[in-house]
Amino acid sequence: MEATRVMEADMVEYTPVGAVAAGTVVVQGLMIGIATADIPAGVQGALATSGVFEFVKITGNSGLTVGAIAYWDDSAKVATSTVGANVYLGKVVIGTTTEVLVKVAIGGMANASGNLGWGNVPAAAVTASGTASGDSPVAVGFTLVSGADATKAVTLPIAGAGKICVIKNADAAILKVFPATGDKINGGTATTGYLAVAASTIAKFVAYDATDWYSLCLVPS
Repeated sequence: MEATRVMEADMVEYTPVGAVAAGTVVVQGLMIGIATADIPAGVQGALATSGVFEFVKITGNSGLTVGAIAYWDDSAKVATSTVGANVYLGKVVIGTTTEVLVKVAIGGMANASGNLGWGNVPAAAVTASGTASGDSPVAVGFTLVSGADATKAVTLPIAGAGKICVIKNADAAILKVFPATGDKINGGTATTGYLAVAASTIAKFVAYDATDWYSLCLVPS
Protein backbone atom coordinates (compact mmCIF):
# COMPACT_ATOMS: atom_id res chain seq x y z
CA MET A 1 0.00 0.00 0.00
CA GLU A 2 1.47 3.35 -1.05
CA ALA A 3 -0.87 5.60 0.88
CA THR A 4 -3.22 5.39 3.87
CA ARG A 5 -5.96 7.91 4.51
CA VAL A 6 -5.35 9.52 7.88
CA MET A 7 -7.78 12.49 8.00
CA GLU A 8 -10.45 14.36 6.08
CA ALA A 9 -9.15 16.58 3.30
CA ASP A 10 -10.67 19.74 4.79
CA MET A 11 -8.83 19.43 8.13
CA VAL A 12 -5.17 19.19 9.10
CA GLU A 13 -3.64 18.24 12.43
CA TYR A 14 -2.03 21.07 14.38
CA THR A 15 -0.23 21.20 17.73
CA PRO A 16 0.37 24.80 18.85
CA VAL A 17 3.22 25.96 21.07
CA GLY A 18 0.87 28.40 22.76
CA ALA A 19 -2.88 28.15 23.28
CA VAL A 20 -4.96 28.99 20.20
CA ALA A 21 -8.52 30.28 20.48
CA ALA A 22 -11.36 29.20 18.21
CA GLY A 23 -11.53 31.44 15.17
CA THR A 24 -7.79 32.09 15.03
CA VAL A 25 -6.25 32.19 11.56
CA VAL A 26 -3.06 30.12 11.57
CA VAL A 27 -0.45 30.66 8.86
CA GLN A 28 2.03 27.84 8.25
CA GLY A 29 4.26 28.74 5.35
CA LEU A 30 1.81 29.15 2.46
CA MET A 31 -1.03 27.28 4.15
CA ILE A 32 -3.95 28.96 5.86
CA GLY A 33 -5.92 27.09 8.52
CA ILE A 34 -8.71 28.15 10.87
CA ALA A 35 -9.03 26.86 14.42
CA THR A 36 -12.68 25.85 14.76
CA ALA A 37 -12.29 25.10 18.47
CA ASP A 38 -9.92 26.15 21.26
CA ILE A 39 -6.61 24.25 21.14
CA PRO A 40 -4.56 24.19 24.37
CA ALA A 41 -0.79 24.64 24.18
CA GLY A 42 1.02 21.41 23.31
CA VAL A 43 -2.22 19.55 22.55
CA GLN A 44 -2.96 18.20 19.08
CA GLY A 45 -5.97 19.82 17.50
CA ALA A 46 -7.13 20.47 13.96
CA LEU A 47 -7.38 23.37 11.55
CA ALA A 48 -9.99 23.79 8.83
CA THR A 49 -8.45 24.30 5.39
CA SER A 50 -11.69 24.69 3.41
CA GLY A 51 -15.14 26.16 3.92
CA VAL A 52 -16.58 29.67 3.99
CA PHE A 53 -15.44 31.93 6.82
CA GLU A 54 -16.12 35.55 7.71
CA PHE A 55 -13.16 37.90 8.16
CA VAL A 56 -12.63 41.52 9.08
CA LYS A 57 -11.25 43.28 6.02
CA ILE A 58 -8.66 46.01 5.90
CA THR A 59 -10.09 49.51 6.38
CA GLY A 60 -10.93 51.22 3.11
CA ASN A 61 -10.28 48.14 0.98
CA SER A 62 -12.81 48.29 -1.86
CA GLY A 63 -11.36 45.37 -3.83
CA LEU A 64 -12.90 42.53 -1.83
CA THR A 65 -16.08 42.06 -3.84
CA VAL A 66 -17.66 38.78 -4.97
CA GLY A 67 -15.25 36.66 -7.02
CA ALA A 68 -12.13 38.59 -6.01
CA ILE A 69 -9.03 36.91 -4.59
CA ALA A 70 -8.51 37.60 -0.89
CA TYR A 71 -5.18 37.52 0.94
CA TRP A 72 -4.47 37.37 4.67
CA ASP A 73 -2.39 40.09 6.32
CA ASP A 74 -1.12 38.19 9.34
CA SER A 75 0.39 41.30 10.94
CA ALA A 76 -2.81 43.36 10.87
CA LYS A 77 -5.02 40.25 11.18
CA VAL A 78 -7.31 41.32 8.33
CA ALA A 79 -8.32 40.16 4.86
CA THR A 80 -7.10 42.31 1.97
CA SER A 81 -7.03 42.37 -1.82
CA THR A 82 -3.36 43.43 -1.74
CA VAL A 83 -0.85 40.67 -2.47
CA GLY A 84 2.38 42.17 -1.11
CA ALA A 85 3.89 39.77 1.42
CA ASN A 86 0.45 38.43 2.33
CA VAL A 87 -0.69 34.81 2.05
CA TYR A 88 -3.38 33.57 -0.35
CA LEU A 89 -6.63 33.17 1.57
CA GLY A 90 -9.30 32.25 -0.98
CA LYS A 91 -12.12 33.67 -3.11
CA VAL A 92 -14.70 36.18 -1.89
CA VAL A 93 -18.24 34.74 -1.97
CA ILE A 94 -20.07 37.57 -0.20
CA GLY A 95 -18.68 41.08 0.01
CA THR A 96 -19.30 44.69 -1.00
CA THR A 97 -17.17 47.82 -1.13
CA THR A 98 -18.78 49.25 2.00
CA GLU A 99 -19.00 46.30 4.41
CA VAL A 100 -16.35 45.87 7.10
CA LEU A 101 -16.66 42.06 6.98
CA VAL A 102 -16.15 39.73 4.04
CA LYS A 103 -17.00 36.05 3.54
CA VAL A 104 -14.29 33.99 1.88
CA ALA A 105 -14.20 30.40 0.62
CA ILE A 106 -10.74 29.58 1.88
CA GLY A 107 -8.28 27.50 -0.13
CA GLY A 108 -5.83 26.69 2.64
CA MET A 109 -3.77 24.09 0.77
CA ALA A 110 -2.33 26.60 -1.69
CA ASN A 111 0.75 25.86 -3.75
CA ALA A 112 3.94 27.90 -3.82
CA SER A 113 2.38 30.39 -6.20
CA GLY A 114 -0.22 31.24 -3.59
CA ASN A 115 -3.18 29.53 -5.25
CA LEU A 116 -4.63 26.06 -5.69
CA GLY A 117 -2.42 23.88 -7.82
CA TRP A 118 -4.91 23.64 -10.67
CA GLY A 119 -6.02 27.27 -10.52
CA ASN A 120 -4.61 30.59 -11.63
CA VAL A 121 -1.60 32.05 -9.86
CA PRO A 122 -1.83 35.55 -8.36
CA ALA A 123 -0.81 38.32 -10.76
CA ALA A 124 0.18 41.87 -9.91
CA ALA A 125 1.80 44.97 -11.35
CA VAL A 126 4.63 46.78 -9.56
CA THR A 127 6.53 49.94 -10.43
CA ALA A 128 10.22 49.70 -9.52
CA SER A 129 10.98 52.84 -7.55
CA GLY A 130 14.06 52.04 -5.46
CA THR A 131 17.54 50.71 -6.16
CA ALA A 132 18.33 48.29 -3.32
CA SER A 133 17.15 45.21 -1.45
CA GLY A 134 13.89 45.99 0.33
CA ASP A 135 12.68 48.38 -2.36
CA SER A 136 9.57 47.65 -4.47
CA PRO A 137 8.71 44.20 -2.98
CA VAL A 138 7.01 41.62 -5.18
CA ALA A 139 4.95 38.62 -4.11
CA VAL A 140 4.72 34.99 -5.14
CA GLY A 141 3.05 34.52 -8.49
CA PHE A 142 3.42 36.65 -11.63
CA THR A 143 4.51 40.29 -11.45
CA LEU A 144 4.64 42.74 -14.35
CA VAL A 145 7.31 45.30 -13.46
CA SER A 146 7.56 48.77 -14.96
CA GLY A 147 10.05 51.54 -14.25
CA ALA A 148 13.29 49.72 -15.07
CA ASP A 149 16.12 52.06 -16.05
CA ALA A 150 19.25 49.94 -15.34
CA THR A 151 19.31 51.17 -11.72
CA LYS A 152 15.80 50.48 -10.43
CA ALA A 153 15.10 47.27 -8.52
CA VAL A 154 12.44 45.00 -7.06
CA THR A 155 12.81 42.67 -4.09
CA LEU A 156 11.73 39.04 -3.87
CA PRO A 157 9.65 37.92 -0.87
CA ILE A 158 11.35 36.14 2.02
CA ALA A 159 12.46 32.76 0.71
CA GLY A 160 10.58 29.60 1.66
CA ALA A 161 10.97 26.15 0.11
CA GLY A 162 8.80 25.89 -3.00
CA LYS A 163 7.87 29.55 -3.39
CA ILE A 164 7.76 30.69 -7.03
CA CYS A 165 8.04 34.21 -8.45
CA VAL A 166 7.80 35.05 -12.14
CA ILE A 167 8.95 38.57 -13.02
CA LYS A 168 8.38 40.23 -16.37
CA ASN A 169 10.50 43.29 -17.10
CA ALA A 170 8.17 45.48 -19.14
CA ASP A 171 10.73 48.14 -20.05
CA ALA A 172 13.63 48.54 -22.48
CA ALA A 173 16.26 48.65 -19.74
CA ILE A 174 17.81 46.28 -17.21
CA LEU A 175 15.80 45.53 -14.06
CA LYS A 176 17.63 44.51 -10.89
CA VAL A 177 16.04 41.79 -8.76
CA PHE A 178 17.29 41.59 -5.17
CA PRO A 179 16.67 38.93 -2.51
CA ALA A 180 15.16 39.91 0.84
CA THR A 181 17.47 40.63 3.75
CA GLY A 182 19.65 37.59 4.47
CA ASP A 183 18.53 35.66 1.37
CA LYS A 184 20.58 34.85 -1.75
CA ILE A 185 19.93 34.45 -5.48
CA ASN A 186 21.87 31.69 -7.27
CA GLY A 187 24.26 31.39 -4.34
CA GLY A 188 25.31 35.03 -4.60
CA THR A 189 25.96 37.55 -1.87
CA ALA A 190 23.26 37.61 0.79
CA THR A 191 20.94 40.63 0.64
CA THR A 192 22.90 42.64 -1.96
CA GLY A 193 23.56 40.00 -4.66
CA TYR A 194 21.04 40.90 -7.36
CA LEU A 195 20.13 39.32 -10.71
CA ALA A 196 19.94 41.65 -13.70
CA VAL A 197 16.87 40.90 -15.82
CA ALA A 198 17.47 42.14 -19.35
CA ALA A 199 15.17 44.58 -21.10
CA SER A 200 11.75 43.15 -22.00
CA THR A 201 12.60 39.65 -20.74
CA ILE A 202 11.12 37.39 -18.10
CA ALA A 203 12.69 35.50 -15.18
CA LYS A 204 11.36 32.71 -12.97
CA PHE A 205 12.63 32.33 -9.40
CA VAL A 206 12.16 29.22 -7.25
CA ALA A 207 13.08 29.09 -3.56
CA TYR A 208 15.02 25.98 -2.54
CA ASP A 209 14.88 26.62 1.21
CA ALA A 210 14.44 29.45 3.72
CA THR A 211 17.30 31.54 2.31
CA ASP A 212 18.09 30.48 -1.28
CA TRP A 213 16.44 31.50 -4.56
CA TYR A 214 17.44 30.10 -7.95
CA SER A 215 16.48 31.50 -11.33
CA LEU A 216 15.31 29.27 -14.20
CA CYS A 217 17.41 29.36 -16.27
CA LEU A 218 20.32 30.98 -14.45
CA VAL A 219 20.21 33.73 -17.08
CA PRO A 220 16.74 35.19 -17.85
CA SER A 221 15.45 34.79 -21.38
